[in-house]
Amino acid sequence: MSKINSYLTFNGRCREAMDFYQNCFGGKLDMQTFGESPMECAEADKDKIMHAHLATGDLVLMGSDNYQNVPEEIGNMITLSVNCSSLEEIDQFFNKFAEGGQVTMPLQDTFWGAKFGMLTDKFGIKWMFNCDLKQAGK
Repeated sequence: MSKINSYLTFNGRCREAMDFYQNCFGGKLDMQTFGESPMECAEADKDKIMHAHLATGDLVLMGSDNYQNVPEEIGNMITLSVNCSSLEEIDQFFNKFAEGGQVTMPLQDTFWGAKFGMLTDKFGIKWMFNCDLKQAGK
Protein backbone atom coordinates (compact mmCIF):
# COMPACT_ATOMS: atom_id res chain seq x y z
CA MET A 1 0.00 0.00 0.00
CA SER A 2 1.42 3.36 -0.91
CA LYS A 3 -0.84 5.96 0.74
CA ILE A 4 -4.18 6.84 2.24
CA ASN A 5 -5.51 10.19 0.97
CA SER A 6 -8.54 12.28 1.87
CA TYR A 7 -11.29 12.45 -0.74
CA LEU A 8 -13.80 15.28 -0.30
CA THR A 9 -17.31 15.28 -1.76
CA PHE A 10 -19.20 18.47 -2.53
CA ASN A 11 -22.76 19.39 -3.44
CA GLY A 12 -21.83 21.16 -6.69
CA ARG A 13 -19.07 23.36 -5.23
CA CYS A 14 -16.02 21.17 -5.86
CA ARG A 15 -14.39 23.55 -8.36
CA GLU A 16 -14.79 26.48 -5.95
CA ALA A 17 -13.51 24.46 -2.98
CA MET A 18 -10.51 22.97 -4.78
CA ASP A 19 -9.52 26.41 -6.14
CA PHE A 20 -9.71 27.67 -2.55
CA TYR A 21 -7.55 24.79 -1.25
CA GLN A 22 -5.02 25.37 -4.04
CA ASN A 23 -4.87 29.03 -3.03
CA CYS A 24 -4.25 27.94 0.58
CA PHE A 25 -1.75 25.11 -0.04
CA GLY A 26 -0.33 25.98 -3.47
CA GLY A 27 0.53 23.03 -5.70
CA LYS A 28 -0.77 21.59 -8.95
CA LEU A 29 -4.52 21.19 -9.37
CA ASP A 30 -6.08 19.00 -12.08
CA MET A 31 -9.83 18.64 -12.55
CA GLN A 32 -12.02 16.60 -14.90
CA THR A 33 -15.75 17.14 -15.34
CA PHE A 34 -18.35 14.41 -15.80
CA GLY A 35 -18.88 15.81 -19.31
CA GLU A 36 -15.19 15.25 -20.16
CA SER A 37 -15.37 11.59 -19.13
CA PRO A 38 -16.78 8.68 -21.16
CA MET A 39 -19.50 8.21 -18.51
CA GLU A 40 -23.06 8.98 -19.46
CA CYS A 41 -24.49 11.79 -17.37
CA ALA A 42 -27.40 14.19 -17.27
CA GLU A 43 -26.93 17.57 -18.94
CA ALA A 44 -27.11 19.21 -15.49
CA ASP A 45 -24.10 17.14 -14.33
CA LYS A 46 -21.76 17.75 -17.31
CA ASP A 47 -19.95 20.74 -15.73
CA LYS A 48 -19.72 19.15 -12.28
CA ILE A 49 -16.31 17.87 -11.21
CA MET A 50 -15.92 14.10 -11.52
CA HIS A 51 -12.40 14.12 -10.09
CA ALA A 52 -10.08 16.80 -8.74
CA HIS A 53 -6.50 16.18 -7.63
CA LEU A 54 -4.37 18.72 -5.76
CA ALA A 55 -0.75 17.80 -5.07
CA THR A 56 1.97 19.75 -3.31
CA GLY A 57 4.93 18.03 -1.69
CA ASP A 58 3.59 14.99 0.18
CA LEU A 59 0.06 16.43 0.37
CA VAL A 60 -2.57 14.95 -1.92
CA LEU A 61 -6.15 16.17 -1.64
CA MET A 62 -8.81 14.78 -3.95
CA GLY A 63 -12.45 15.60 -4.46
CA SER A 64 -15.57 15.50 -6.62
CA ASP A 65 -19.11 16.76 -6.88
CA ASN A 66 -21.97 14.46 -6.09
CA TYR A 67 -23.20 12.48 -9.03
CA GLN A 68 -26.90 12.63 -9.92
CA ASN A 69 -27.65 15.07 -7.09
CA VAL A 70 -27.17 12.54 -4.31
CA PRO A 71 -26.92 14.92 -1.32
CA GLU A 72 -24.05 14.89 1.13
CA GLU A 73 -24.48 16.02 4.71
CA ILE A 74 -22.00 18.55 6.04
CA GLY A 75 -19.58 16.65 8.25
CA ASN A 76 -20.06 13.43 6.27
CA MET A 77 -18.26 14.51 3.12
CA ILE A 78 -14.87 12.87 3.60
CA THR A 79 -13.86 9.49 2.22
CA LEU A 80 -10.50 7.80 2.76
CA SER A 81 -8.88 6.71 -0.49
CA VAL A 82 -6.42 3.78 -0.37
CA ASN A 83 -3.99 3.37 -3.26
CA CYS A 84 -3.04 -0.30 -3.44
CA SER A 85 0.08 -1.69 -5.06
CA SER A 86 -1.29 -5.04 -6.30
CA LEU A 87 -4.52 -6.73 -7.34
CA GLU A 88 -4.15 -9.18 -4.48
CA GLU A 89 -3.82 -6.31 -2.01
CA ILE A 90 -6.90 -4.44 -3.27
CA ASP A 91 -8.99 -7.63 -3.18
CA GLN A 92 -7.81 -8.45 0.35
CA PHE A 93 -8.41 -4.94 1.74
CA PHE A 94 -11.76 -4.47 -0.01
CA ASN A 95 -13.14 -7.81 1.18
CA LYS A 96 -12.00 -7.27 4.79
CA PHE A 97 -13.36 -3.71 4.97
CA ALA A 98 -16.67 -4.83 3.41
CA GLU A 99 -17.34 -7.35 6.22
CA GLY A 100 -20.34 -6.01 8.10
CA GLY A 101 -20.38 -2.88 5.92
CA GLN A 102 -22.08 -1.83 2.71
CA VAL A 103 -20.49 -1.96 -0.74
CA THR A 104 -21.52 1.09 -2.77
CA MET A 105 -19.46 0.20 -5.87
CA PRO A 106 -18.03 -3.30 -6.27
CA LEU A 107 -14.41 -3.64 -7.36
CA GLN A 108 -14.21 -3.24 -11.13
CA ASP A 109 -11.88 -2.16 -13.91
CA THR A 110 -12.35 1.50 -14.81
CA PHE A 111 -11.83 3.74 -17.83
CA TRP A 112 -8.92 5.47 -16.05
CA GLY A 113 -6.92 2.22 -16.02
CA ALA A 114 -7.46 1.07 -12.45
CA LYS A 115 -9.35 -1.49 -10.45
CA PHE A 116 -11.60 0.56 -8.17
CA GLY A 117 -14.36 0.10 -5.61
CA MET A 118 -16.15 1.98 -2.82
CA LEU A 119 -17.76 0.95 0.44
CA THR A 120 -18.85 2.12 3.86
CA ASP A 121 -17.39 0.04 6.66
CA LYS A 122 -19.35 -1.26 9.65
CA PHE A 123 -18.41 1.90 11.59
CA GLY A 124 -19.88 4.25 8.97
CA ILE A 125 -16.53 5.33 7.48
CA LYS A 126 -16.47 5.72 3.69
CA TRP A 127 -13.56 4.16 1.77
CA MET A 128 -12.33 4.06 -1.84
CA PHE A 129 -9.83 1.46 -3.00
CA ASN A 130 -7.80 2.01 -6.18
CA CYS A 131 -5.10 -0.05 -7.88
CA ASP A 132 -3.40 1.20 -11.04
CA LEU A 133 -3.58 -1.73 -13.48
CA LYS A 134 -0.24 -0.90 -15.15
CA GLN A 135 1.46 -0.78 -11.75
CA ALA A 136 -0.12 -4.14 -10.91
CA GLY A 137 1.22 -5.63 -14.17
CA LYS A 138 -2.18 -6.13 -15.81
